[in-house]
Amino acid sequence: MAGEFETRVVISRVKDPRQRLSFLSGPTGLTAPVAIDPTHFNIPGFKAGQPTDITISGTAAQYIDLEPAGAKAASSVSIEGQTITVEPDRRYRFTVAKIPMDQEAATVIMVTEAPADMFGAFVTMADKVVLAVKFVDPLTGR
Repeated sequence: MAGEFETRVVISRVKDPRQRLSFLSGPTGLTAPVAIDPTHFNIPGFKAGQPTDITISGTAAQYIDLEPAGAKAASSVSIEGQTITVEPDRRYRFTVAKIPMDQEAATVIMVTEAPADMFGAFVTMADKVVLAVKFVDPLTGR
């Protein structure tokens, strides 16, 4: 789309930089509810969970988890116009929110990733960051 741009902010743990939380911009468009399609996560060698509804800063969002299940090589997943590489030794949580902007909505994709054996503890910390995010309209400051 004209005027679209990609923004990516990656927060890595100092203690273990393999534990990351990334914020990616997705497309802007007409306001619509978030609806993660689990069929986009049917990747050989990986197992996807079911989309789960959450609320971030008063905005409806969803997440879906992806874990290795015999994958031997990296693959990729496309979500809201972003292609993200998934590694066979890592687990992922993809969180998507559509932020209202006047008559449109901007999509934000948050990717939590860590080695499979560390994911459970890390996702607990990362979810606190995700749930603390505040979406502010630059025109109104609210």
